[in-house]
Amino acid sequence: MGPDKTLREKIVDQLRCAIVQGKYAPGLRLQEIEIAEQYKTSRTPVREAFRVLESEGLVEVRPRRGAIVSNASNGDIEDLDEIKSVLELYAAQKAVSIISDDEINRLEGLSSKEFNESIIKACKNNKLVSLLASIGKQVERHYSDLASAQSIDEIIEWQKQVISAFRTRDETQVKNLIIHRSKKGHLGVTNLRYL
Repeated sequence: MGPDKTLREKIVDQLRCAIVQGKYAPGLRLQEIEIAEQYKTSRTPVREAFRVLESEGLVEVRPRRGAIVSNASNGDIEDLDEIKSVLELYAAQKAVSIISDDEINRLEGLSSKEFNESIIKACKNNKLVSLLASIGKQVERHYSDLASAQSIDEIIEWQKQVISAFRTRDETQVKNLIIHRSKKGHLGVTNLRYL
């Protein structure tokens, strides 16, 4: 966490991490007072953090019960995963014509997650980037135990092909590569084990 983060952001980051890693199980009630004491703060930043996590689908804030770690069904996750794949494809296609040479050069040598996030950010649509990040946080914990069917060498080769397609501004090739990858698991969750 950077030093410029607010207390609320720090609380959000740490609670999100605990939920995604399964330290807080679905259905668990998050104790507002205990969390406030842990951070030596009032309950206000904790409540604000709960609202952020609720907007990401990680908790449900219920009247008189507080924040409960959400429990999405497999069907919900599959639906979100499908939406995320479509949006990632759209972001990559949009990025082809506007990504700078410097941005393309920076793709080389990135981890899978950084690579995927950089492609998405290259579409220059902040609302889309934010929406994909939110959906990604909702599905990430459900895929955190899955290993990729691909080897690291295959992942690196795929990334090289994507970079080459961006260099030649070949939208069709970028689309084909993303679709091929989506069949193995979409951009954001395929390789969590290798991050």
